[in-house]
Amino acid sequence: MSDYLPTLEEAISDVGYWRWWADALPDIFQVEFGGVQLHFPPHSPNHPPNSVVALRFFEPSVVAFLTEQDAQHATQDWRHALHEDKVEPFSVNHELFTLTSEDVLREVVSGCRIEYAYGSDIGTATEETPVLLAFRAQEVGFVVRARRMVVVAQPGELDSAQIVAAAGDWWEYWREYWRRRETDAPLPKDYACEVTIPIK
Repeated sequence: MSDYLPTLEEAISDVGYWRWWADALPDIFQVEFGGVQLHFPPHSPNHPPNSVVALRFFEPSVVAFLTEQDAQHATQDWRHALHEDKVEPFSVNHELFTLTSEDVLREVVSGCRIEYAYGSDIGTATEETPVLLAFRAQEVGFVVRARRMVVVAQPGELDSAQIVAAAGDWWEYWREYWRRRETDAPLPKDYACEVTIPIK
């Protein structure tokens, strides 16, 4: 079932950032995001909820890193630096993030140099590799096609119902965060809430 994918797209791309990746190619590739608008109870009342979510792709047909052709700030080895936690995370471009759209994929790769970590062609969706992730984040980006994807967060692997519920829970939490922000009992400071400012 892919009915949860638009919810997941929005939860990651609204104010999310690409913070890490890992691989066990040719079998698995994992992409990790922070600032994700899915809510899970915090481990401690003194800390905000964990906003990190990993997308784990199985049997990829292509894994490609993108760099804008006119990039001014992305270093030549940025992808390795990101994997090794030697560079700040890259803020996701909300308009250029998709788990569902071949049209957005074409926009994502437009104007970019492509470095293939696996495979040699962005290609198109097939019955064998129906899963897609494509996005830009500041001057860089990423594309993967794979047979299967799982979503992993603090509680473990999430099913589609848990993802939709966690997205709804996040907005309830966000409303409570802002209700209490200027009171004597504010919630712990939360990046994703701070950059999602309500209209008053």
